[in-house]
Amino acid sequence: MLLGLACLNVAGLFLARGSARDREISTRLALGASRGRIGRQLLADSVLIALVGGLLGVVFAPLAMRALIAFLPRDAAANALQSAIDTRLLLFAFLVSVAAGVLTGLAPALQAGRRSLISSLRERVGTAFGSLRLRRAIVTAQMAFTLILVIGAALFVRTLTALIAKGPGFDTSSLISFGIDPFRDGCSPSEATRLIRRIHDEIRASRSTQASAIARIQILAGGSWNNFLTIHTGQRITTDREVHLNAVSPEFFATLGTRIVAGRDFDERDTLPVSKGGRPVAIVDEAFVKRYFGGRNPLGSRIAHGSGPDTRPDIEVIGVVANISYRGVREEWEQAYFPIVNAEGGNFYEGGNFYVRVQGTPEAAFQSIRKILRNADPTLPVTYFRTLDEQVSRSLNTERMLAALSGSFGTLALLLSLVGLYGVMSFAVTQRTREIGIRVALGATRFATVWLVLRDALMMITAGIAIALPCIWALGRLVESQLYDVKPTDPATIATATLILCSTALGAALIPARRASAVNPTEALRFE
Repeated sequence: MLLGLACLNVAGLFLARGSARDREISTRLALGASRGRIGRQLLADSVLIALVGGLLGVVFAPLAMRALIAFLPRDAAANALQSAIDTRLLLFAFLVSVAAGVLTGLAPALQAGRRSLISSLRERVGTAFGSLRLRRAIVTAQMAFTLILVIGAALFVRTLTALIAKGPGFDTSSLISFGIDPFRDGCSPSEATRLIRRIHDEIRASRSTQASAIARIQILAGGSWNNFLTIHTGQRITTDREVHLNAVSPEFFATLGTRIVAGRDFDERDTLPVSKGGRPVAIVDEAFVKRYFGGRNPLGSRIAHGSGPDTRPDIEVIGVVANISYRGVREEWEQAYFPIVNAEGGNFYEGGNFYVRVQGTPEAAFQSIRKILRNADPTLPVTYFRTLDEQVSRSLNTERMLAALSGSFGTLALLLSLVGLYGVMSFAVTQRTREIGIRVALGATRFATVWLVLRDALMMITAGIAIALPCIWALGRLVESQLYDVKPTDPATIATATLILCSTALGAALIPARRASAVNPTEALRFE
């Protein structure tokens, strides 16, 4: 759409240029040039400009892509994206440049030579009313495209704002997280289990630690452990979709600051293998209770992994916890938690994701924790080390990119349309200089002259809005899945974007309107 706006703007400029060259073109025709030759000359000019613009775009594209990749986490950017331009993209850019040049030059080329040769030679300047009507149509289309982009930008900005305000469901301040992978260091499962226990005990004993816990799966990182569950509540039912699962240590919810709504948290006995006196238990979140228990008390009910007919629900639900985000801030999904079992076989320790609520600054806690890790094993691989605020920010990278890109595109579109509107109104004022001079000579006021020009601008703006609104309703479904807490047809967003477009567009039209009101009737009539 931004490329379309640029093409429309350039087409309008070429039309104005063609009108300014009306006498020249008429003279060429009078000297024997064919209409086809004149049209080819105008097309060649526009295609040359488009090709040069496309070449500059190809030159600066790697810089732009590197800037966009900088918005992404380093691991995601390294694995998924590259800043090099491949051949297909280069070919696409070349074809688009050629097509843009042909389309922008087509209108003035068709316009060339259509007017009467004798009348063109008699006039000092061309009136080019047909050109003016076409440029007004172009500006109307620009207004429609711009409003669509501005509304899209507003929707994505509101989505980002709503997600930041929502948060992950727990207090992320003074909370840090890091992951270790002893298996990459050659540890056996039992050695990894003992090492993680030792690190956990030392972190809990540190003076900079308020609370500490371990999770099998890192939260807010986009990944998850999913499975169907079988539930027994007097009758046997199976979840209609996969549930997000995690294995956590005792005090995990207290460390995050998540409220236990009913029942209790895991304790050390829950982490023992069944052979050593432990028992299989689980904690579910409020979303799970609402979906599968209809709000009834789930404590004492039993669940099991899987959905097969031979699955035996033997895991007791001992608690209900408030909803928190799992894969990302946007997601609201049913979750079930199980205790990490301290088995010597290390079946649950495929590495550890530590969550530590610290006293003082996170920077001081980082130094203390790094020292503990070095003392435990100097070669221990640390997979990540960051605050939860940073993790939340990373989980919103897609939304932040959409808001930034759509906002940038919307701003550029607004600037392009304002330039187009200003050009058309200036052109119209120039073409109507004689008319305006006569009106002023007959007693027209300054306000009436300004309104004469602004009325034309307001008609183009209104027509553009009328075209854009049905398109917004139709295109809303394409972006609805990317939005959060706002509808594509949100009245407040549409009204705000429309107000921004109208006020800025009328401001751009006011400049030539004021110039029109200052026309000296004597000079205007003498010029004609």
